[in-house]
Amino acid sequence: PLADTYTVKRSDKAGGPYTVVASGIGLPEYFDTTVTTGSTYFYVVSAVNKLGESPNSDEAKPAP
Repeated sequence: PLADTYTVKRSDKAGGPYTVVASGIGLPEYFDTTVTTGSTYFYVVSAVNKLGESPNSDEAKPAP
């Protein structure tokens, strides 16, 4: 089944632990407006539908 919504999770360390920064997102894009300039963050996303939540995606690495 397809995703109904997405949950975005963030960590300041590679590999987590991750904290949910947004949930119930209907579009497959998200702009994190709560970041601190000069800090590095690592993100994962999970999909949610009527059957539950998927495992986390692969971790998005920061751009160099």
